[in-house]
Amino acid sequence: MSTRHARSEPSSRLARIQAFVWPALLLFAADAAAADAPAAQQPAAAPPQKLLIWPASTPDAIAGVESPDQESVASWHERFVRNVTRASMDLYPPEPSRANGGAVIVCSGGAFRFLSMDGGEQIARWLNARGITAFMLRYRLKPTPRLGLFFYPEMLFVLPPLLSGRKIDEVKPLAAPAIADGVQAVRFVRSHAEAWHLSPDRIGIAGFSAGGMVAIGASLTPEPRDRPNFTAALYSGPLDLGQVPADAPPLFAAAAADDPLTPLATIPMAAAWKAGGAPVEVHIYQHGGHGFGIRKAGNDSDGWTDQFSAWLTARGV
Repeated sequence: MSTRHARSEPSSRLARIQAFVWPALLLFAADAAAADAPAAQQPAAAPPQKLLIWPASTPDAIAGVESPDQESVASWHERFVRNVTRASMDLYPPEPSRANGGAVIVCSGGAFRFLSMDGGEQIARWLNARGITAFMLRYRLKPTPRLGLFFYPEMLFVLPPLLSGRKIDEVKPLAAPAIADGVQAVRFVRSHAEAWHLSPDRIGIAGFSAGGMVAIGASLTPEPRDRPNFTAALYSGPLDLGQVPADAPPLFAAAAADDPLTPLATIPMAAAWKAGGAPVEVHIYQHGGHGFGIRKAGNDSDGWTDQFSAWLTARGV
């Protein structure tokens, strides 16, 4: 296990509270009318191809909720999706001349209440630039109020305790259907590898925050042939791992020391991978908080893309 540890400086109680609360406040401060505007009304490039990943006969919808995905654009121009009841993937192919036969299923975060579409798409485009075919997974989510007027206040109360590491047990049951979608996504991509000119033994999954839980859960599914060939988990949420098998996919894990979830999730996860004998590389940065993503912010966590790129290259992707 390659480990990069950096101790964070002591932070004030106020700063830690702000780190927990800012995502909820940002959501709450959004103009609800703008947030409820359909994303299709916003100027955008041609949409990616949407792929339903479960057979039509599979009842994969959450009981009692039959509404389609609700895609919105918040007033600060961030796209997100809520109320996903039927899992699907958005396909982002690289330029044909750059395609290298590798694929990554991208799992965005959002506390299993929403999916960050812009963050996921930025990762997908970054992968495309490396010649990798990207699939952004829309996994099933906990139903939320369809009107922003009710959704944003709900998030004001839901997100802070989750980001502080409290009420984690509340999230774990929500992970089960999402993880099942992650496993099915791997099966789906592998079964269609020839059509997309992909190598069936170079199909990975990368998850962020709640999406990290999806990626890890899919990587530990009991049937080895249904697992991805490699896994990345960025600032993942905690998940009960049990015994990690020695043939688990190689893992790239990264988080920031000033993220309250890091000692509850990333560090135990990397330790479990190492204890099981599976390959793992983990990077703990000094600064970055929760959800540092791909955007450069002047923190040492900005370097994760270079390290991940080198890790992928070492695996022939």
